[in-house]
Amino acid sequence: MQRSWKKEELTYSLPGRQAALLILHGFTGNPIVLKRIARHIHQEDIAIEAPLLPGHGGTIEEINSATMEEWIHTTDKTFLQLKKHHLHVFVMGYSLGSLLALELASRRTLSGLILLSTALKFTHSQHLRQMIAEDTRPLIPLDEIFDKEDPQRLQGYDMWPALGFREVLRLSHQVRRRLQNIHAPVLACHGQKDTLTPPENLDYLKNNIGSYYVETHLLENSHHRIVAGPDQDCIIRKSLEFIRQNLNQEKQER
Repeated sequence: MQRSWKKEELTYSLPGRQAALLILHGFTGNPIVLKRIARHIHQEDIAIEAPLLPGHGGTIEEINSATMEEWIHTTDKTFLQLKKHHLHVFVMGYSLGSLLALELASRRTLSGLILLSTALKFTHSQHLRQMIAEDTRPLIPLDEIFDKEDPQRLQGYDMWPALGFREVLRLSHQVRRRLQNIHAPVLACHGQKDTLTPPENLDYLKNNIGSYYVETHLLENSHHRIVAGPDQDCIIRKSLEFIRQNLNQEKQER
């Protein structure tokens, strides 16, 4: 199914002087779903950069052709561009974006990580891995992945891009092995009703990451799509508090 917008309309870049925030969207999604959050953070004179990940914003076949390495390259390239102009760079990642944020933090020095619906572990991940490994279909009906009443099945596509999701699982595996290399402060928010990436991701993150500061929040009313759910204002408030706190600490240490 073809999207109705142009790819260049899905990205956004907002100027700011206090710091910068790199925003990374989720699998099959685009940066627009995070734009309301971005606008509120931008009001604090925070520069915003929200790239479109390779394969996204077009057809489902394009998502299936994208690789983990391409997503990492786009993330790294955008971060380095921000570092040229900003001393303090934070990264916000949603779902797939959370994995890319963590992968980046395992190699680069960040001012802070804001993780939304962290995707280190998937519900029935062993079943998903086996199904994708054994199933030769590049596209899988959504009914085989999500219940019909599950609000998380609203992907914007009629089918599930199995080849693209295989890359997500590859990335998740790689990031889990590198968590101890991450030392940036972390804010992680997760929906209690998330049936795709279970809330246990918060405990797994806290128990395995190398960061000295990990703040977690379980959002009672939210599913996986917390960036567009009823707890969106809470995410905005906690994100702003986290950015202010770490900006002040970094400035005091200099």
